[in-house]
Amino acid sequence: MRRFRDDRPADICFARGTFNAHPYVMGAMQVFLERLRSPQIRALYDGIKAVGAARCIMSSDAGQWLNPIPVQQLAIYMQDMLNLGLSPREIRTMTAENPARALGID
Repeated sequence: MRRFRDDRPADICFARGTFNAHPYVMGAMQVFLERLRSPQIRALYDGIKAVGAARCIMSSDAGQWLNPIPVQQLAIYMQDMLNLGLSPREIRTMTAENPARALGID
């Protein structure tokens, strides 16, 4: 059973006290951590860190049947990168500033 929203994987409610070790809480955290450890997510993060956010554009080609709509997929992608250690400033650089510069509208 999944205990997080696909469109907001970091949106997990943690309880204090008796419920901290409840199987549902532990299961949700495990699924969340497994996602961050996946080779695909880690490869994206490593690639961005290797060349720098100033040289990357973060976008999505989602929207196919059975996949989240592009806006949701981009939000998931951004949240994954934040969870792995990218800063909000790096995310903004890759999602707004670099695309604007590439299109000549900065």
